[in-house]
Amino acid sequence: MNVHPHGCECGKYACELRLKGVSISPAATPTSRNNIPSDNNRYNGYEKGKAYETRASGERVPILNKDGQLIPIKTYNEKYRKVHEETRQAQRASQP
Repeated sequence: MNVHPHGCECGKYACELRLKGVSISPAATPTSRNNIPSDNNRYNGYEKGKAYETRASGERVPILNKDGQLIPIKTYNEKYRKVHEETRQAQRASQP
């Protein structure tokens, strides 16, 4: 790997960016020394997801709370799963 000096004007892409003042901070590259957690590890996609029910036709229908708001999957699994399952079973039993 050939590292060009700071004031190099050879026309290479990296040298042009350096002349414009664009550079990558060492903190932007994760290494074992800087121990910066990435955003992907901080926020789990599971917690962002919405609870849904899959119908027989393959359609995904979101599960709503009493106010009509979408329920996050984590909240659904932790608190409301039993309540919603009982409600859905009662609705299915009442249908002819």
